[in-house]
Amino acid sequence: MKPSIPEPRVLPAGRGLGWVSVALMLLRAQPLRMLLLGLVLQLLAGLMQLGPLGVLFVLSVPALSAGMMLAWHTVASGSIPQLSMLFRAFTQPDRLLRLVLLGALVLGVAMVSVMFSLSGLIAGLDAQTLQELEQGQIERLFLEHPEELQRSLLAMMLALAVSGTISYFAVPLIWFMDLRLWRAVLIGLRGLLLNWRAFLLMGVMLALLALPVVIMYTLVSTLNATGSPLAALGGTLMMFLVALYQLVVLATQYVAFAEVFGLASDNSSGGIDNDRDGQLVA
Repeated sequence: MKPSIPEPRVLPAGRGLGWVSVALMLLRAQPLRMLLLGLVLQLLAGLMQLGPLGVLFVLSVPALSAGMMLAWHTVASGSIPQLSMLFRAFTQPDRLLRLVLLGALVLGVAMVSVMFSLSGLIAGLDAQTLQELEQGQIERLFLEHPEELQRSLLAMMLALAVSGTISYFAVPLIWFMDLRLWRAVLIGLRGLLLNWRAFLLMGVMLALLALPVVIMYTLVSTLNATGSPLAALGGTLMMFLVALYQLVVLATQYVAFAEVFGLASDNSSGGIDNDRDGQLVA
């Protein structure tokens, strides 16, 4: 029998900070195991640069995210996560189909957002510039019109924000509570809207935690530009730092879901305890 679907809880704004705090506690509980999963996920993300394989990866992101949710659920229950958990969704055809369709929805929304944001730019270009763009000379456009580069970056950020919002709670709702796709999307969006203050504080905290990643990226870019022999070492450290930050973001997503939707210890997905205020006990 499918578990009952609770209404999303409305939590105090301060829980946004608590989610990040609990996420860090979970990471400290199993740092090496989770780092292994994070590095494998990051290596798979490299497929995005390989044309058609990149599209396949984007479509499989929700399924891989479900695997990471399962891994964090295992850590929260006091057990040891396994690498195979990252690919667990691929062994359940029904859920996998919904997760892949969610990936297609996210990809479609992102593409429409970018095209809509850049439609005015394309319409205002002369024939010669359009011909150069068709030949792949997009660098020249951005050199001559730097403001359009900013507009393009904003368009991509908007696409990421919209697509991320759609899938944020939809992935764990499909995986843990076996919801249909559209129901998961709609209920997930409602959970986000009801707790927007908490998510605002969570976003601020995650932005602060991203500062070391930004600093390291700037340092590695400088080392590469100067041809420094330390560039390779810096790149390796950058990979580990990005993986750790990604793990914190995913753990925060899991903790937020567990509290907003009351993923409790009697749930068929595993053991998570919630106190009377709906706060996750790690």
